[in-house]
Amino acid sequence: MQSDDGVPRERRHGGRATRTANRRGRREDAELRASEVRFRSLAHAVPAVLWTASTNGKLTFLNDRWYEYSGMNVRGMQGDTVHPDEREAAVARWMEGVRGESEFEFEARRVRHDGEARWFSTRGVPVRDSAGRVVSWCGTTTDIHELKLKQMALRASEERFRLATESLAAFLYDWDPLTNRVEWFGGLEEVLGFRLEEVQPDADWWAGRIHPDDLDSAHRVVRSALDGQAAGYSNVYRIMHRNGSYVSVADRSRILRDHAGVALRVLGGVSDITKRRRLESEHTALLEKEARAAAEGDARARDDVLGLVSHDLRNPLAAIQICASAVAQSIDLKSEKIQRMLASIQHSAESMDRLIRDLLDVASIEGGHLALELREEDPAAILLLAADMFVDAAADQGIDLRFRVVPDLPAIRTDGDRVLQALANLIGNALKFTQPGGQIALSVVQEAGSVRYIVADTGAGIPAEDVPHVFARFWQKRPAAGMRGTGLGLAIVRGIVEAHGGRVSLESSPGKGSRFSFTIPTQSGTSATV
Repeated sequence: MQSDDGVPRERRHGGRATRTANRRGRREDAELRASEVRFRSLAHAVPAVLWTASTNGKLTFLNDRWYEYSGMNVRGMQGDTVHPDEREAAVARWMEGVRGESEFEFEARRVRHDGEARWFSTRGVPVRDSAGRVVSWCGTTTDIHELKLKQMALRASEERFRLATESLAAFLYDWDPLTNRVEWFGGLEEVLGFRLEEVQPDADWWAGRIHPDDLDSAHRVVRSALDGQAAGYSNVYRIMHRNGSYVSVADRSRILRDHAGVALRVLGGVSDITKRRRLESEHTALLEKEARAAAEGDARARDDVLGLVSHDLRNPLAAIQICASAVAQSIDLKSEKIQRMLASIQHSAESMDRLIRDLLDVASIEGGHLALELREEDPAAILLLAADMFVDAAADQGIDLRFRVVPDLPAIRTDGDRVLQALANLIGNALKFTQPGGQIALSVVQEAGSVRYIVADTGAGIPAEDVPHVFARFWQKRPAAGMRGTGLGLAIVRGIVEAHGGRVSLESSPGKGSRFSFTIPTQSGTSATV
């Protein structure tokens, strides 16, 4: 079929189709060139290195950042600028990546045109065709130098921390008290024998290994700090090692709280102090041993003094007393002067003898070997004997000395002479501090398992601040005129009473008098020498 101009219609239509196809092809080529221009413009504007590569590893495109960094126009492989120390590994990783099917990434130092080496991260992504086959690669090479240095510094710091904690036999923990989860750090293996990956990440695991005798106190310390507003806590306890033994640890922490004061995190450190505690124990034992040795030396020295006092002083004193008595019997005593001199000699000798006995008793009490001759005694008879000893002296001073005995008192197994000595010291002390017209009351009563002797007076009384000291040896309140003493009497009273297994007590008020008392057990198991 022909057109009006005689040209076959099929030819005319075919030429038109060809021209249309050509125009479409030119338009697509232009759009492709424009797209490539846009891609290159965008790629050159990106601050990182952009690249494309074939599946055999050859680079097909590099943006301007590459040339600015390398200072060269190379279409070689990506390893061209890699630091010599890492080139082999980097090239191998690059080739492994482009020959694979999935994304890849590796890090390496790259040498800049001025010689500085910086860390870069290279990441590749596969480009696939419509059938899913990898036909090329595109990716980035990004400067991570500052980040890498920080990571390396962090790892170095962590390594220094690990070495420090291991050398110190210590480790750290980060505990969340709300979830009870714990993260452990450092030398746990050096302290307890467990590697970090073997330890359960919860506080119950740790609590379950604390020594049963220490668990309650350790828990109280932690709970008190968490419930209060403490900035942290410090704890010392024993915890079970992997081998079943217990090690002593010091646990110190800081508590982080929210605005309401609720504990959110506990950051702490645990150090092994087993060796330190052992050294402290050994040091304490050594000090105790030295103290015992010193005490034994003092005891030996005291015994030597006792021997000196008992022999070198008491024997001459006894001779003086005997001679004074012989003189009194052999001369004319009508002379009042001679009588006064002999009485003075006798009185001085008796006072010296009493002082020596007191010193011997105090030394024996302190040495723990006060001699007691135990036998069954009537407690009332001892009290009556003591009253008879002082009734005349009390009358001479104008003091009313009274006594009261409860009937049917049980017998006591005691050294009657020593109990009488204690009563005599208390009564003598009462006479010293009671004014004429005053009163001293003596009594003995029964208590559970003991009898109590009481010496009460209406004297000056003792201030409260002095009461704790009155039974100390050689202690005296500043004495009034004519009231000097050795300060041994009350110390001897306490020593005698405690040697019997009893207790001494004092109640006193200034201006109202004093009430001394002591107990003697009714069934004494005390040996003859204490």
